[in-house]
Amino acid sequence: MLSGPPLPLPHDIPIHQLLAYARQPGILGAWVRGSVRTLHLYESASGASHRLLIGPDLGHLLGRCDRVALRQGTRPVVLDAEAVIRWRVLQVVTATPHLPSLERLHEIFPGAQLDGSGFQVAISSGTPEHVLAECLTQGIPVRESRIIYGARS
Repeated sequence: MLSGPPLPLPHDIPIHQLLAYARQPGILGAWVRGSVRTLHLYESASGASHRLLIGPDLGHLLGRCDRVALRQGTRPVVLDAEAVIRWRVLQVVTATPHLPSLERLHEIFPGAQLDGSGFQVAISSGTPEHVLAECLTQGIPVRESRIIYGARS
């Protein structure tokens, strides 16, 4: 597990270093800062195939890869995509006077946590769209939202 949120790999990481992580079956995603496009590499040498998807969008990689290479501090790490997905949290920024009480918020979104600008909801088993639709249904005005990643158990 990471001690904080996942970070992208530097844009100048050598491809051969990433291919070394891609020796297991399935597709390895590499979250690389500064990539302009998503790049799909496929290498087959001596009967072994290595599939690598490199891109700047972590959400895109999580939906298509079995494992994802990212960074903890200065070193690259490879994690199961499902483990990273479990860290996804939707941060909902509301107009504070319109935020329901904590008890009501927990009825609507079990496990939600208040923060300085609204609340956060873990979305490992749902979608951000579902949370935002529920806000609309419940009359909670949303000013903005974003997905953040935080190490969660």
